[in-house]
Amino acid sequence: MPGILSALIVLLLGFWRNNRLLIGLASVFLVFYLGALYYSLEWTLLVKSFALMGTGVIMFLLRYFLLRYLKANSQVILLELAPVDPRSLIQGDYMRLRYVISREVEDTNIARDGHIVVRLDKNNVAHYVRIYDPQTPLAQDELLLRYRQRKYDVNIGPESFFFQEGHAKYYSNAHYGEIRVSNGGDVLLVGLRGDNFEQLGPPSP
Repeated sequence: MPGILSALIVLLLGFWRNNRLLIGLASVFLVFYLGALYYSLEWTLLVKSFALMGTGVIMFLLRYFLLRYLKANSQVILLELAPVDPRSLIQGDYMRLRYVISREVEDTNIARDGHIVVRLDKNNVAHYVRIYDPQTPLAQDELLLRYRQRKYDVNIGPESFFFQEGHAKYYSNAHYGEIRVSNGGDVLLVGLRGDNFEQLGPPSP
């Protein structure tokens, strides 16, 4: 039980920080601990069911409070999406994303991990300014975004947007990623927007 909960917390942290290493390690340990729980002879099936249900409730509460924290300590910005291979644009129940700003950062000589400085226009679209230097204070209209360089790619924000099966048609015209940015530059993808900055998604019932 503690192992499953720990793996789920690390998995949630990995998705929040968009860290593939954390996601991979957490997934491996989650499968291991779930298998160990399933084949354990010390607990009855009823106890195992309640344990898994309790873990799910805890994860739901953690996600709820994390989103509330981010909403209170972050602001919404838009990142322009770059074209990707049409064959990989929509795969199953998720959309592969690529950001224009990532390509701009790739053209510079940067450290493996760090922050970039962006400036928002009147529509809250972020534009690349420079690599962050702690010796240079930020202007009033500038923000930090955390980046990670992996091989030949620079990762700025989440690279996948998940949606309900059968809802791909609502997101096919996505032009911007709607991002929440914390004061420290951590990002969370919360939605997609179209050419005219309208929110995309299925119609309200």
